[in-house]
Amino acid sequence: MEKKKSLMYGFVDECTSPVGGNYADSIGEVIVGRRPLCINDCAYCWATEIKENHPEWQKYRGHYRLEASALKEYPDEAFVFLQDMGDIGDPLIPIEVIKSIFGYIASHPKVTYLLLTKCPEFYLRHVEDLKRLPNIIYGVTIETNRFITSKISKAPPPSWRFSAMKRLRHMTRDPRILVSVEPVMEFDMDSFEASIVELKPWKVACGFDNHPGNHPDVKLPEPKLEKVLELIRRLEARGIDVHRKTLREAKE
Repeated sequence: MEKKKSLMYGFVDECTSPVGGNYADSIGEVIVGRRPLCINDCAYCWATEIKENHPEWQKYRGHYRLEASALKEYPDEAFVFLQDMGDIGDPLIPIEVIKSIFGYIASHPKVTYLLLTKCPEFYLRHVEDLKRLPNIIYGVTIETNRFITSKISKAPPPSWRFSAMKRLRHMTRDPRILVSVEPVMEFDMDSFEASIVELKPWKVACGFDNHPGNHPDVKLPEPKLEKVLELIRRLEARGIDVHRKTLREAKE
């Protein structure tokens, strides 16, 4: 089997995306002349627009559906990023698709699966099913503790994401939580640190925008590199494992 490495996380062995289709086609609208892949429609996402001339992207045209061929067999102890394209927490994804994915995860108990969403209410909607899946990592992307404008992302506000993950921690027993602070945006040091620590994360991934040249009309409010390094230092001092991503000087 050809190995497909995740470009997002060095600790991931392989990645796959069993949900085909996209948000724009599923909702039946073209949004501002574009076809966003998922409900969050983030300006910084390199996959925001479906590339009509790329054969790989045929999978992401049309309504959300299950791509059963992506539910692959992996060796025991493999670490798989499940649904690395789009957001598995998108509420438009049909429930039967989600149930099929949960069944697949349950049938491979020795493989660890990372889920990642900016819509963590997804975890709360399916918490009873997820409790029966000890081989998952509950991933959430939270780029800052400040408000993010809809021009940058239409994802739920960071405060909502933190709230949902706190509820998840209380509703499940020792969930392994990944907090992805990427792309990191300007934040309030003490409160952001405290909110992350409160989640008792298994791991934090932190880094700047990987593709700043892809969105020339939208400038992200980036913090200084020294501030990001200080956040990492503080989290590590608390015993939290931090996976360093792109660390560079902020764009002026």
